[in-house]
Amino acid sequence: MNQHGVDGMGKAKPFIDKEREAASKFRERRESRRIGSHKPKKLPRIHIPKRSRNVHLIIGDAHAHCEEGNQRFEALGRMVKSIKPDCVVDIGDSADMSSLLGIESGSKGPIFEGFSYWKDIDAYQDAKERYHHYLKGVSKYPRHIKVVGNHEDRITRLLSIEPRFVGVLGMEDLGDADLGPNGWEVYPFLEPVLVDGVAYCHYFKSPGSSRPISGIVPTRAVLLKYPGSFTRV
Repeated sequence: MNQHGVDGMGKAKPFIDKEREAASKFRERRESRRIGSHKPKKLPRIHIPKRSRNVHLIIGDAHAHCEEGNQRFEALGRMVKSIKPDCVVDIGDSADMSSLLGIESGSKGPIFEGFSYWKDIDAYQDAKERYHHYLKGVSKYPRHIKVVGNHEDRITRLLSIEPRFVGVLGMEDLGDADLGPNGWEVYPFLEPVLVDGVAYCHYFKSPGSSRPISGIVPTRAVLLKYPGSFTRV
């Protein structure tokens, strides 16, 4: 084959023909752009959600633990009282549930890893109680949303593999609906909730699995599955 893409028999290769045709059309477009006669192809309009002036405060993976103090939740309550957000979103894993670590790791060892389930529950309720204590007397109580994380979901997974615990313990033990004057709106693990155009979830799943998305390409693939144009947290 010579430098012009023609073999010894004088026959042009098919892909070369296509490239020459594409090059010719490109030069035509470039010339039309130069002289100002080119008309760009009409594209569909991007949906831009209405801006909300509401303020959201997000609690990220607080991990209340039975062997640690909950002073930070008191500081959080004071901060919320000062900022006055319209909505507070607990993004999940605010209850560490270390007693059910074996459920998370798939361990074949004992279910309760040296910790008491009820100590874990008490640590979580103590944390939220201290938080709400500092919101007493606010003129407008913010909306409170809890998105269940994988640590709280350990309770659900325990019941699925150990039915003998059904009726003994459960997600209701966390008591979110009773915390604060209006309770917390609770949304299941990996079920997104849309608030003022923002979708909140503990994490978004990779295609074909329940694992968190990671990396640019998988993240883009997952986000494009959701209709509209809204922020995801």
